[in-house]
Amino acid sequence: MPEYVGRVVYVDALTTDPLAAPVLDRYQTRYIPTSVFVSGAGDVIETYVGPLDETQLRAKLDANVE
Repeated sequence: MPEYVGRVVYVDALTTDPLAAPVLDRYQTRYIPTSVFVSGAGDVIETYVGPLDETQLRAKLDANVE
């Protein structure tokens, strides 16, 4: 999704990856798939549990990205 470059950071926090532990601890995600939308200040804007198709993801990003 090139239109979000520089405005969105995607983090793949698989629970089996030990490097994901800090993200999982901070945002309390324990279920896959879970999408956590976080502001630039680090505040959770929305948490969505369940799969998102491209249309749904774009709608959520458009609603939350400045």
